[in-house]
Amino acid sequence: MFQPRNATSDDGPGIPSIAISFGVLQFVGGLALSGILCTVLFAQNVKRSMTWISFCIAWIFSCISFNLLFFAGQQTGPIEPNFGLCVVQGALIHSVPVLQAAVSLALVIHTWAFVQSTVTGHPYLSRRTNLIFLLIFPWVLSLSLFVGFLVFGIQNPSTVHREKTGSYCNIFYKRIPSKVTSGTAGVLVLISLIFEVSLGRILYRHWRLLSGKAAYLTMAIRVMTFTFVGALVLCLAIVYFASRARSEILLAIIPIIAVVVFGTQADLRRAWMFWKNAPPPVPVKGENKVTQSQSIV
Repeated sequence: MFQPRNATSDDGPGIPSIAISFGVLQFVGGLALSGILCTVLFAQNVKRSMTWISFCIAWIFSCISFNLLFFAGQQTGPIEPNFGLCVVQGALIHSVPVLQAAVSLALVIHTWAFVQSTVTGHPYLSRRTNLIFLLIFPWVLSLSLFVGFLVFGIQNPSTVHREKTGSYCNIFYKRIPSKVTSGTAGVLVLISLIFEVSLGRILYRHWRLLSGKAAYLTMAIRVMTFTFVGALVLCLAIVYFASRARSEILLAIIPIIAVVVFGTQADLRRAWMFWKNAPPPVPVKGENKVTQSQSIV
């Protein structure tokens, strides 16, 4: 089905210690995020928005994408990995970072709009805007890049190779794919940071008002923390990725950060400790019934 390719300077037996560590971290992060997502979907007392669910699914998808060679047992060894698997992963490697940055931006914008609405009492995002820009756009953008890189890789099989460490396959052609990925993700990260600064100013100015709504305030801080730390790590990884330096561990710890930030919330812990009698949720003073049933994310 696919054309054979010639070996490149990056083809080799790989570095088992790095490749396996990378695979294990991605697997643990993806598995933990899957557990969190299942809890949100099936636990009655845990509510999250569709933006948060899209965010979580995207990071699980990212972990799977980066671990295709790990699951296939083709990270290391003298034999080259299957070309079909390699070209698909190479296309994913260059499209998934954009998806990560896009869903993180969507989560920040959703949080910013929610806090603004809480402070002013007026909605800042319509359902149509939320659906198109926060839910659909990140996936369409990433899918478009994936298809483009996939077609390019199939048509130019000599550009597809397994990285020196063996962690994943890559598509390399004069660093153009890496530059496209890093440039697009970088713009999205920059926009996220701008919204973060605005969100921080809102929290600072209206601290007394929001301090009475602990759940909202805590989640806003969690989103800001993850976005800032995640953006920092992702930027470092993109720089290394574009320069072809070793960035595997940097990429692998971002899902772990997401697990720590979003998987330690009180409602999730109560859902997991099902043998204990959960206290009834405390209504937020001044909020109507519809708003109480919604989550900040």
